[in-house]
Amino acid sequence: MKVEQIATWVGLFTAVAGAAANYGITENKVATLEQKMSELYNVEEIRVLERRLTTLEVSLENVKDAMGGIEVTDTSEIQSRTSVNQSRIRALQNQIERIETAIEQIRQKLDRLNSSPL
Repeated sequence: MKVEQIATWVGLFTAVAGAAANYGITENKVATLEQKMSELYNVEEIRVLERRLTTLEVSLENVKDAMGGIEVTDTSEIQSRTSVNQSRIRALQNQIERIETAIEQIRQKLDRLNSSPL
């Protein structure tokens, strides 16, 4: 074998050995990273939180549906009727006051008639 061939084979062997070493180092780093990630993120805890989130989302949708079924009453007609009734009540109070005044005047006349000598 010539020196050039030996140098080529040594170069190829060195490149393959370097690639294998890099592959091993990369695999080790990935395994370490996965272990650290699993320590940071407890998968079961995440699943529990996901289930709770799903439950909350469903509850929120139910509340939205229930709120959609609530009708807002138009109160303008009720307010109008109330205003009319208040006017009627004031008119009745005025009539009562006039009647009470008339009754008082009649009593006073009766008292004068009863107290006057015949």
